[in-house]
Amino acid sequence: MFNDTIVVQSAISSFNNAALAAPAFFWTGVLMLPLLGLVWLGRDAIMARLGWNTTKTNARFASLAMGMMLVWLVVMGGNYGVLRDAASTLPYVVATLIFVLTATVTRQLADVKIPRIGWTKNPRWQKIWTVAAALAIIAAVALSGWPTWWGALMQGAAFVCGFITGRMMRRDIAPTFIAIMAMVVVTIAMLMQPEYFRFGQLGNLTVVHLGWLVITGAAAMATLAIRYIPSRGRIHHSAFVKLKWMMRFVTCFALVLFALTESVPVFTGLLAALFILFAMSVWHATRIPEKLGEQMWAITLMTFGVLTVMPVISALGILIWPRATRPQVWNDGRFLL
Repeated sequence: MFNDTIVVQSAISSFNNAALAAPAFFWTGVLMLPLLGLVWLGRDAIMARLGWNTTKTNARFASLAMGMMLVWLVVMGGNYGVLRDAASTLPYVVATLIFVLTATVTRQLADVKIPRIGWTKNPRWQKIWTVAAALAIIAAVALSGWPTWWGALMQGAAFVCGFITGRMMRRDIAPTFIAIMAMVVVTIAMLMQPEYFRFGQLGNLTVVHLGWLVITGAAAMATLAIRYIPSRGRIHHSAFVKLKWMMRFVTCFALVLFALTESVPVFTGLLAALFILFAMSVWHATRIPEKLGEQMWAITLMTFGVLTVMPVISALGILIWPRATRPQVWNDGRFLL
């Protein structure tokens, strides 16, 4: 009556759907807690060992986070040949991310000489092995876009062009800003095609999936507003109250609509509304709590690390958390809402 092959395939499909529907990233984040707790206990010793000031710490941790994102995109990506939509823009988003991340990380490592193979003294063989290693890295990046030939070509070309651009870029770039924007784009890309990133199943995302996407995006928007919008106290108070209530209504409407539709444009609009709300609050304020920017940057790293199952990025957030006996994140940041 039933074909055995069809029954087995149906069972496998059901198991796969059940696995995708579960918020595996969240439970993995729970399992990270002992490791992150050890990082918290030893963070003073680790930071003292590094001996970096705040500026160097933020820049180098941002570069390390971007390097981890680049590796994650290469090794954790799925198959372009099974995208839901044949005209999906996800491959172009991934290629753009690879280009930007490669260029930025390369620029940050501009003073580091390209290593050469040291087990042979012959200069000719050193060059041959160095070129072979470079080609192997390019091939690894390109093959992450396989089995579609255009995916492999596009990602390999993005990596090579990013490396060349990074060696030619100006030195005065803002790695923290680029890292935050890259996190925002990755978060949106994970919603575009959850199955591609093994994050969940589109149309069947749980409250945990949607909630963590919103928390990560909101933390990133708050970090951008606090770090890059000056506090001037320029908006008239009565106008500020009206504008803020309007943005609160727009944000709540977008949040409800996103929960109902799981739509990428709606989620992007929600992030834009949150940024406008936060930026308006910061611009209206006469002063910002001193450590709030560092706290929000740390929260962004920690939530993004859990979202993408990269405990190293979450650990970076713990390491840069401001040293305070009683952190008042909610009391300090409540004015943003």
